[in-house]
Amino acid sequence: MAPSATLIANTNDESVVVSVSDHRITCAEHYRVPAGSSFCLGDCNRAQGFRAALREQSEQQDTPRTFDFILLDPPWPNRSVKRTHKTAGSTYSVEANLRDIEDLLLGMDLDMLMADECLVGVWITNKQAVRDLVLDEGGLFDSLGVQLVEEWIWLKTTVHGEPVTPLDALWRKPYEVLLLGRKRSIDRTHIANDATDVRRRTLIGVPDLHSRKPCLKALIGPLLPSRETYRALEVFARYLVAGCWSWGDECIKFNSEEHWKKSDRTPE
Repeated sequence: MAPSATLIANTNDESVVVSVSDHRITCAEHYRVPAGSSFCLGDCNRAQGFRAALREQSEQQDTPRTFDFILLDPPWPNRSVKRTHKTAGSTYSVEANLRDIEDLLLGMDLDMLMADECLVGVWITNKQAVRDLVLDEGGLFDSLGVQLVEEWIWLKTTVHGEPVTPLDALWRKPYEVLLLGRKRSIDRTHIANDATDVRRRTLIGVPDLHSRKPCLKALIGPLLPSRETYRALEVFARYLVAGCWSWGDECIKFNSEEHWKKSDRTPE
């Protein structure tokens, strides 16, 4: 029997506030859940539990069990030790080496969640070994039947438009890379990662909170057959997005009310 998991959905047209408490804290914490979003607050090592929860939601709400876009921000070794506020019993966020991460990713059976022509995005570090794990023969994309189609670079800048660190910095680069792959058709069995076939884009933005990536919802839409109604899932998520699914032991972290403040603007 698969480990239990719960998929919580906000089916309203407006955001709602939920309270979360456990034995380690004396008072409940409050989180904003965007309209139309669903989340599974749990360990990504327990993929069977998530799929069971998704199947139950599908049966209750008559919704598909697959996604048009799946985004992953894995806990790569050089960052995972810095992550805090982990759910008790979590294991994926403290993996210490690439082999552990590879075993985790390949053991999630993400292909079972992929719709036809599914787009898969993976945030990677600037280490060549991490890139190879995703793109090499036998790597993540290959195992999912995915072909690299786009590569995006998120250049992090200050509020004055300057890179947060020098471009040639030895230890900390001012950018991160997102690899986007498309599920291959059955008749395409080779890996066609020719650089000339890959479209490259640059995103420029000011980072706010540590480890929080920019929201890609508006940018991904044009790459999908239906930009308004596509189903998106973020794995190892740290915040919820309206109309999307999020899964991970920190998936509501940045929806905490401590990260929000009321606008000073008066509605017109």
